[in-house]
Amino acid sequence: EAAPLLSRWPALLSPFVSSLLSLPPQQRAALLAPNNQPVPVPATSCVLYDIRPLPMRWPPLLVANQLIASAKAQNSPYLESGHVQILSAIFNAPLSESESAAWQ
Repeated sequence: EAAPLLSRWPALLSPFVSSLLSLPPQQRAALLAPNNQPVPVPATSCVLYDIRPLPMRWPPLLVANQLIASAKAQNSPYLESGHVQILSAIFNAPLSESESAAWQ
């Protein structure tokens, strides 16, 4: 999973956010679920994969900063539904004490 690596390698943030935004809304919603239940991933083989929802494992402040930077780079006058879905997941993600202090 890439989400835990984002803190260590910030260069992964831009492709990570771009990948999330490129997903169909239903797949993105499954990955952004606010619970810790496994998410089945469609596979192209007979092997089934389950991953944990992203908000349980990602650094929310870094993802939020990259999401906003991405939205600004698009020069869009408004946020798209994908941006709002991701922001909602960020706001509902658990925060460590250090992350909580960084939000303020």
